Amino acid sequence: MASAPAGVKAEFRELDRMERGGLAELRAAGEPPDVPVVFLIAGKKQSLPPTVAFPGDYDRYFQVNLEQRLDHFSKLAQRASKGTLVHTSRSDHFFLTTEPDLVVWAIQRALSVAGSHPELERFVGDYVLGPKISMMITRDGDRIFGQLTGQPTFPLHAESATTFSLKIVDAQLEFEVDGAGNVTGLVLAQNGRRLPGSKKR
Repeated sequence: MASAPAGVKAEFRELDRMERGGLAELRAAGEPPDVPVVFLIAGKKQSLPPTVAFPGDYDRYFQVNLEQRLDHFSKLAQRASKGTLVHTSRSDHFFLTTEPDLVVWAIQRALSVAGSHPELERFVGDYVLGPKISMMITRDGDRIFGQLTGQPTFPLHAESATTFSLKIVDAQLEFEVDGAGNVTGLVLAQNGRRLPGSKKR
């Protein structure tokens, strides 16, 4: 990096400082908010400037680095309730100039999935699962939440138009809909058991 531009050298010095400190600043920030997110991964190998010498097999380094980035950001996209990952092989690091339409698409996608979702209102209500237990479904913006009697509230993650999963446990809520599109009940599927519940009128 001795002959690299000043800005590049400064960036690498900062990266080195953070890594030596165990990335403490990033760890202290905690989990990112669960908001719509689109990851754009550039898969075209970027040529090194003639002033930069790479100590090793650069082609192999690039491929391994790309595989690590795809694995890392795929997991982040899966953790987000509205996460999308796009891997483009047409552009390198500067795809802002080579594929501006892709950047525009990513922004539009994030905005569209963040919009209001009035169709979620039909799920809101109290579902009787037993004599002393019910599932309360509430809505906050474009998210719905569930709460079993005596339990804390948990977010629901859409798997389909009428099926939602619970990330905190291995369980699903399958909503039942009549011919007019009204939600009439649900089924709590967990540990091989299916517990039906009717929606209070």
